[in-house]
Amino acid sequence: MTFEQVSNAPNSINLGGYAEQANRTIYTLVPLAPRLAVLPTVTVKTGWTLGNASGQPTVGSPGVDVVVLAISATGAGFVTVTGNPSNAVTLESNP
Repeated sequence: MTFEQVSNAPNSINLGGYAEQANRTIYTLVPLAPRLAVLPTVTVKTGWTLGNASGQPTVGSPGVDVVVLAISATGAGFVTVTGNPSNAVTLESNP
């Protein structure tokens, strides 16, 4: 079993982008090192700091070397999401 925690330091994951209107999705790639043997189960904990965003980040289809996080904008303008150690992204893979 492989267990990895991403965002275990303040501000180590930040999503940001510009939404030209509400309900646009902003994506960010989180690279994984080392590469995992199989696709992981990804858990995103709650409590992220949000700016012009709704809900918590969601996970797209994870890969063995990258995880895609997405957030939806609540309105037009810049979107920010900041992670902290208490709301890390965890990955577990069982080869």
